[in-house]
Amino acid sequence: MDEESRAVGPRGGRTTRTPSGMVKKNLWVSEAMAEALREKAFYERRTEAEILREGLRAVLGMEEDEAEAAVPGHAAR
Repeated sequence: MDEESRAVGPRGGRTTRTPSGMVKKNLWVSEAMAEALREKAFYERRTEAEILREGLRAVLGMEEDEAEAAVPGHAAR
């Protein structure tokens, strides 16, 4: 992995960034939330990640940025 794709995390450790600037995060949810997310993704024919990013943008008051739109398979809504 090249040096440009490595970044420093919030605690000073190394983290990996995709070429489009995306950073991986892990999220723990209840069984009920996981099932609801799976169903919503299936019925809307979207990925679970797209739905989670949409929810985070809403809570954080952010709009979809150019880097996120560049993610392969990501359909702008």
